[in-house]
Amino acid sequence: MEDYGKIAVTNGGVWNGGTEFEKLTTVTRLGQCYMSIEPNINVDPVLDCNPETGIGEKWMRIANKGDKGDPFTYEDFTPEQLAALIGPQGPKGDKGEKGDKGDTGEKGDKGDKGNTGATGATGPQGPRGEQGAKGDKGDTGEKGDKGNKGDKGDTGDTGPQGPKGDKGDKGDKGDTGEVDITFTNTDEENDIYICEM
Repeated sequence: MEDYGKIAVTNGGVWNGGTEFEKLTTVTRLGQCYMSIEPNINVDPVLDCNPETGIGEKWMRIANKGDKGDPFTYEDFTPEQLAALIGPQGPKGDKGEKGDKGDTGEKGDKGDKGNTGATGATGPQGPRGEQGAKGDKGDTGEKGDKGNKGDKGDTGDTGPQGPKGDKGDKGDKGDTGEVDITFTNTDEENDIYICEM
């Protein structure tokens, strides 16, 4: 029988520089898939392959890295798969620590006015307030009745001297009086006399 050599493709897993890969061995590297076209060791397929053609001396890129898919959610499971994932209920866990106080909520709408409550008991008398401002002058009252005559008062002190009065009128001319006159000659040469009354 004729020997054609290795013709089956072998999965080599993730590429490792210390592993010797036979021809037709597939590996993954940085999200890409490569297949060896020659036996090699420590030949990085990313550096060996041409970025455009995907072919190198030792490796050939056979699958490019695909776009990032959508996150996997529970809605992607079938009911049977979800049932298989559910295990037995575990024991009750310890009580967690008290969380931080939450933010204050928004102020609610104003409620309806309640009914008027019963009148409370009268409180004690408060302290005396400060004197208020002087009020406006009131209207003049009606004239009262004349009072009785009072008792005579004591004589007051003598008042100060009044101002000088006006000059009086000239009096009538008096009667002519008798005059006793004596003339004495004191200087006969010059004929000088002294009048004595």
